[in-house]
Amino acid sequence: VSNSFYFIKGNICKFDIVSESFKDDFIINNDNVFYGLGVDQSNGDIYVSDAKDFVQNSKVYIYSTTGSLIHSFDSEINTGYFLFGN
Repeated sequence: VSNSFYFIKGNICKFDIVSESFKDDFIINNDNVFYGLGVDQSNGDIYVSDAKDFVQNSKVYIYSTTGSLIHSFDSEINTGYFLFGN
C-alpha cells in the first residue's frame, strides 16, 4: 500500500511508485461521482465517496488493494474526507 498512490480522475486510478506503472481504471466509475478518497494505512483499504448530485448524502464504498468491493454504506453527510486513527 505504501508503494501506491491513488487518485480520482473519473475512475479511481492507481500509480505504483516502485514499478512506475499506472492503471487508470483500478476502480471503475459506474455512474458514480467519486468525490472523496482515503486509504486506511493499517490495512490498505481504500475508501471512496459517491457525492451523487452534491445535494443528497453520499454513499461510501470500501475497496481492497486489489480493487474488490468489501463493503458500502450510506453516509449521513456528503463525505469529502476520511480520517483514520491509530
